Amino acid sequence: MQLLSIRVTNSLYVLIIVFFFSTCGEKGKVIEISTASKVDLMNYLVRVEREQLEKNPQKFPLLKDNTGKVIPTQFEDEDLDGQWDYMIFQTNLISQEKTSIDISWIDSVSYPEFQSKTQVYLGESKLRDNNFVSVKRATRPTDHVAQSKPYLYQYEGPGWESELVAFRSYFDSRNGKDIFGKTGPIINAHQIGLKGNYHELQDWGMDILKVGTSLGAGALAMLKNDSLYRLGVTNNAVFEVLSNGPVKSTLRLTYEGWEVAGKSYDLIETISIWGSKRWYQSEIELVGGTETDTLVTGIVDLKNAYKKEYTKNDWHILFTHGEQSENKDHLGMALLVPNTNYHSFSQAPDQGDGVINTYVAYLKNIGGTYKFIMYAGWAGENKYFEKRDFFNEQLSSTIAQMNQEIKIEIK
Repeated sequence: MQLLSIRVTNSLYVLIIVFFFSTCGEKGKVIEISTASKVDLMNYLVRVEREQLEKNPQKFPLLKDNTGKVIPTQFEDEDLDGQWDYMIFQTNLISQEKTSIDISWIDSVSYPEFQSKTQVYLGESKLRDNNFVSVKRATRPTDHVAQSKPYLYQYEGPGWESELVAFRSYFDSRNGKDIFGKTGPIINAHQIGLKGNYHELQDWGMDILKVGTSLGAGALAMLKNDSLYRLGVTNNAVFEVLSNGPVKSTLRLTYEGWEVAGKSYDLIETISIWGSKRWYQSEIELVGGTETDTLVTGIVDLKNAYKKEYTKNDWHILFTHGEQSENKDHLGMALLVPNTNYHSFSQAPDQGDGVINTYVAYLKNIGGTYKFIMYAGWAGENKYFEKRDFFNEQLSSTIAQMNQEIKIEIK
């Protein structure tokens, strides 16, 4: 028996211990996953490195659960060398039980195409004629004016979604982040804004958040000399799709020449979203910063909703809940900040210039990097989000997936 370690996506902060059992050169046939968690871990994200599974470089591992159902699997080429480096998939881990997954190896031409549960999308109309084309990379024009019509970008910037919720970022000087609520499971970021008014309830859902001059649903700013400086006008801004897949989608926003109180910074934000999740993760690199630089993110505070702060399992949580959606029904929003990046929670002014009407999270610099999770639960998608206790339970379930010790045996 050989003891090896296996990397897992750092978004879930999971420790995985893997035992490989020698089978005289035969390929692995079963993955057994067990957890010491006291609660069930639903749609749990697992990442496995290629080097620990590969038996034939010309074939791909096909995974099936104990009922024979194929598990949607995504292969990521992290170093962009044309070969996949790791695979990710989601599975339900039942408390105190083992989950068995069968492995077989098949050719790429025979590999199934899975229905996607995530998407990153930016629609661009260079002629500003309302004909939007999906792009994988876009550089924002330096003379781009926020809300100028006809629109350069479909719904004013990039969107990212799971089948349960979608988010968007205004790709202009406002740099706000917004939420598209969904009335049922659907992947439709590429269609929003093409027909009808997304500020009004449609069959698929609607824009459910009033952002104003707040930070909306996780936009960025910096605290400097007791003032908040929005990440807005920069010398350069670039959007890139890093991955679009059935399990996870990721985008990167790169800003160069962000002037804050006489100092220039570059900032790279990498945003990821997973299937069957109501949250996204933001990972930020600040170039030109120091340990004293405090980045800020936040949640809009415009509807006098209930607000609470607490700490659980090395996570700091700030959440609001109440009738605060633009559909005049219940919406819960939460920021989850890992202890390593947490500085404090506070509140922006209710009026004045700059960032206002925002519950803010001050983020601590760890080697120039920052991290947080933004969660949204809307009653229009799941009626139980009308209840604050249910929203809090969903947050607890999300946190329960962090810092879990998982054991995988490949036999």
